[in-house]
Amino acid sequence: MGGFGFLLRLGAAALLVAATAGIAPPVNAATSAIPALAPPASCSLVTPIGTSFADPPTAGTISVPGEEDCYTFPGAVSDRMYVDVLETSGPLTAVWRLVRPDGSSGPCGLFSGASDRDCALDQAGDWAIVVKDSTGAGTGAYTAAVRRLNQPAGCGVAGTSFTAPLNAGSLAAGEADCYTFSALAADRIRATVLETSGPLTAVWRLVRPDGSSGPCGLFSGASDRDCALDQAGDWTIVVKDSTGSGTGTYTVKIVLRQRPPGDFDGGGDGERSVFRPSTGQFFVRGGIPEVTQYGIAGDVPVPADYNGDGVADKAVYRPSTGQWFIRDAAPAAEVVPYGAPCAANCALAGDIPVPADYDGDRKADIAVYRPSTGQWFIRGGSPEVIQYGLGCGDFCPGTPTEIPVPGDYDGDGRADIAIYRTTTGQWFIRGGPEGVPYGTAGDRPVPGDYNGDSTTDIAVYRPSTGQWFVRGGSPELIQYGVGGACCDDVPVPADYNGGGTADIAVYRRSTGQWFVRGGSPEVAPYGAPGDIPLTLPYAIRTWVSFTQ
Repeated sequence: MGGFGFLLRLGAAALLVAATAGIAPPVNAATSAIPALAPPASCSLVTPIGTSFADPPTAGTISVPGEEDCYTFPGAVSDRMYVDVLETSGPLTAVWRLVRPDGSSGPCGLFSGASDRDCALDQAGDWAIVVKDSTGAGTGAYTAAVRRLNQPAGCGVAGTSFTAPLNAGSLAAGEADCYTFSALAADRIRATVLETSGPLTAVWRLVRPDGSSGPCGLFSGASDRDCALDQAGDWTIVVKDSTGSGTGTYTVKIVLRQRPPGDFDGGGDGERSVFRPSTGQFFVRGGIPEVTQYGIAGDVPVPADYNGDGVADKAVYRPSTGQWFIRDAAPAAEVVPYGAPCAANCALAGDIPVPADYDGDRKADIAVYRPSTGQWFIRGGSPEVIQYGLGCGDFCPGTPTEIPVPGDYDGDGRADIAIYRTTTGQWFIRGGPEGVPYGTAGDRPVPGDYNGDSTTDIAVYRPSTGQWFVRGGSPELIQYGVGGACCDDVPVPADYNGGGTADIAVYRRSTGQWFVRGGSPEVAPYGAPGDIPLTLPYAIRTWVSFTQ
């Protein structure tokens, strides 16, 4: 694949040596002046080469033994260049090297082989790539390509929602394609590359915003893979044929994974964690620190990633004042009034906090649901107030009839407003299916991404039998938990192992034990009677009837 050419700048002394050797310095036709750069005197050909992925590979030929070709391109300090040289005919074993603007041998080694490689530049100016046969005796044709990996040009833009269209592309011999997408540090993606026609064996790799090779390996294969990102900014996926000579068509799909609840360290998995309402303390298993004082008696925990750094922030909502307190909220305010103060029966009639990413900016938005009116209030939303729910007026019953269950049910990267009607077992999703029957009276809604497709699945837990029902699941019915009043099991689904799917799990309030299906360990004691498990949304907890 193509190489980059650049002219080498030589100082006056170098030009003097060239003149003494009988080598005429090149003349710039545009200015009729001797340029400050010159390629190595051994080069038979000097050609500028593009650094955009849209530029086709440059074809060249080593016509006679001992010939060397040079290609020049501009570079800056810290630029990262992807260099690929591919033989196309003849008994040629192509090797190449980079030459700095000052004429010294560049990074990536001297004659580093006829293969692709990433090279970090360390001088500003016009660089050169020199191509020759490994023995000096071979001849034949080749292609050379040089592509800038930091702030790459000529790339397509990949959508990152489950519903975004596939990116379809085609590769000629020696080509590489690229697609960019925006992400935050600690985001997790699933990348899928599939060949659709031709003798193509597609391979791909991720490139960080700074141009360095990303996680999941270099050219990690034409398959889907989950990758944990570690930089914020515009990422790139580069696609090529495994040998460089194959051609054909392919598709690329990038999906940002849903962030698991209770991910307090940004590791991509939910931690076993509890809030002690009697003392206002957060306890995070394995956390640093493990115990955090944040809140007072009566506060309800509402942890979520409010600042978009990939880490769940410890936060509480104070029903008596309608205030939100978010620890480490900087640069945003730590205390935010948003909700109606409640004096009595707050768990049933007061505003219910429902933080979620309603606008798709990868940050949890402050929001409340008002059960008395069936209204949703989303801070900074457009619109800010949305009517979606029947409302119970001034006579809210002893148990809620409608539970807010926001989630990304259509996979577009934004949380949808949704209601679960406890009396009929129906799900109402704003803008989506409404009145979906899934559940019976007494079932508890436990929406989550159980199959790893980055969409929220409709699901319920039946406390009377300890059974889980996941709509469309395989299997749909799973027994996990002890039914009845013996053990007081509470559903706490979350991605506890970082596998990209919500794990079925229960928290046993009577003993403070966590049971995670398939977990390692499966049973872990963490909590005390009265503690609130933090992977269970507060809106659902109001129905579970914790003492708060």
